[in-house]
Amino acid sequence: MFNSRGPVFGFPLEAVFHVYDKRVFLFFEQQLHKIVEEYINRPRYIDGSRSAIKTPAEFINSHGRQLLNDVPKTIDNQVSLLSWILQQIALSHDKRTWAAFDLHPEFRYTLYRSKIPNLRLAVMQRQPESAVAAAMYWRTWPQPPSDRHTRFRNILGLLALSQQVSRNLSRTNPNDVITMSLDLLCEKNDQELRNAANFFQSDKIDFYSNFDFTPHFRFEKSRGFYTPGGTWEHLLTKSELETIRSTTLGNHTGIYLKSIIAVGWRRPIAARKLSEFYLYPKQSLIRQLNAVKQCWTDTRHGLRLKRQATFPSTNSLSQHFFVVSGAHGVGKSTSLGIALNILQEEGIPATGFHHRLDKMRNNPERIRPYNSKGVLRTCWHLLPSAVRYLLRALIDEYTYATSIFSKLFDISESGQIALADRYIYDRLTDLKIRKRPWYHICAVAIFCRLTPQPAMSFILIDTPKNIYDRKQELEENEINRYQTLLLETTKKNNAFLKVIHIDQRDAHSVAKEIALNIKIFLRCKKPD
Repeated sequence: MFNSRGPVFGFPLEAVFHVYDKRVFLFFEQQLHKIVEEYINRPRYIDGSRSAIKTPAEFINSHGRQLLNDVPKTIDNQVSLLSWILQQIALSHDKRTWAAFDLHPEFRYTLYRSKIPNLRLAVMQRQPESAVAAAMYWRTWPQPPSDRHTRFRNILGLLALSQQVSRNLSRTNPNDVITMSLDLLCEKNDQELRNAANFFQSDKIDFYSNFDFTPHFRFEKSRGFYTPGGTWEHLLTKSELETIRSTTLGNHTGIYLKSIIAVGWRRPIAARKLSEFYLYPKQSLIRQLNAVKQCWTDTRHGLRLKRQATFPSTNSLSQHFFVVSGAHGVGKSTSLGIALNILQEEGIPATGFHHRLDKMRNNPERIRPYNSKGVLRTCWHLLPSAVRYLLRALIDEYTYATSIFSKLFDISESGQIALADRYIYDRLTDLKIRKRPWYHICAVAIFCRLTPQPAMSFILIDTPKNIYDRKQELEENEINRYQTLLLETTKKNNAFLKVIHIDQRDAHSVAKEIALNIKIFLRCKKPD
């Protein structure tokens, strides 16, 4: 169908709708182009013997590339986006629409159809023995693993579930869902070829030429199965063949198969997950863990892209953003003020500000609870208190970040550089020293990764005794721990730092060192 003369473009690679449907993309609109690039560059097998790999990008011409650059903002989910991508590829090949294969799309057809209008489904079926043998071959041949019987049960259960779901879909959607027999198509059955050609609005001759081959794993009782190596092998035991025949006739043996057939067709996706957990509990947990990791990765991308969309000049702003940090009483504010005067006297316009622009203490409980009415307010109060506190803390940090960005933008627009009295790294250190609640520490730690790094962080270090003599806000042991944690936090977030030891120097001497490093950075556009 790839070279079909009809209006349908046959996509030669697996569509992997099922892979993307399971992923969660926070701030989806900002991730549209990222998902498109990831999808078209994702490698997949292109032949039945799994010996060749290609990417969708290899089938996209220059016209298709131009079409993919303009993603409609109305697309709000990944399934619709993948459909749109395939549609653009089809249009670039002068086709009206597309067709693609995927893993068990019948299980998710109802869901897909709600996101892709007028979606049609063709379920390719073949001899049950061949279907099971093909799946077993790639997983167990030639050295059968110890869990061969478990794999056989899993494959047979999925086959029985697929057949039942396909029959139900054909009955409820007779014009949009059909089942085709690979065996009959390869045998040049005239009626089967005509039905398939009509469904895909193509010519029967195209189907005749495309199915002019002997399919791998074709089954003949006397010879066995036709393998990808071109030989005939007995891939299944007599007992397994008998179990397949019995299942095909509706005589399901064992509690596993009976349960799958009895209730699985109502919720095929859930049934498949439960069956895999029942048969492979350890592997299922690993898959779920990997899914959580993927979700976290996608969430981080979404947050970063949302931040860049909200503050598009963040990268340029950070090149003119400097921070003076240190324990309470080390002399940050005094040194910063003098450094500003030195820079201005030397013709470098600079402005200083305190990182807590609202002067509010680090206390998420100060944020008012959700104040909506009706269902949303009820749902809010039904959330566990820990979740509510975490959400409030995240809102607090988002407010903190936006106020910083707005301030930096205003300063940049006026043609000045910005010097901040402390930053979010100080906030995280302060929370840990004061043993604030976990949800607040967690929220600040997340935004440490999301907020832009300053061009340079100056960390003022002095002996705990000297600092305590100036300001009795923390005990000496807490001051010592504060300085250690601040250095660790700044390094952990890959921020460039410059440690300045006070060593009995006055504030003017410290300020001169700060100003000198800033001048060197601005001259070289890189750290000293």
